[in-house]
Amino acid sequence: MTIGPVVGLLGDALTFSGGLLLAWDAVQKENEFDRVKRVARALQSPSMARLHVELEGIVVSDEKDVERAFIRRSAHKAAWGCRILAAGFFVLIVTRILDVFTSK
Repeated sequence: MTIGPVVGLLGDALTFSGGLLLAWDAVQKENEFDRVKRVARALQSPSMARLHVELEGIVVSDEKDVERAFIRRSAHKAAWGCRILAAGFFVLIVTRILDVFTSK
């Protein structure tokens, strides 16, 4: 058994996973918008005004802070998606190089 197809399959799986993560993050934007509004409304209640609320490492006091926290979460997901996608493409390039040097 040659290693080329196995490495290629790994590259395809990584590329697919990275693309899927990026697509899922984009699809969730509408739901995220609704969640930001709900959290901001909840923070405006008198009982919550006295609490120290932290979301994604950001101290939340108003709607802009909630939006910033959700954007930070989305940016982290997108960064991971890009890393996985890049790793998949890198593995595919390695596979092609292996194919060139091992096919005689």
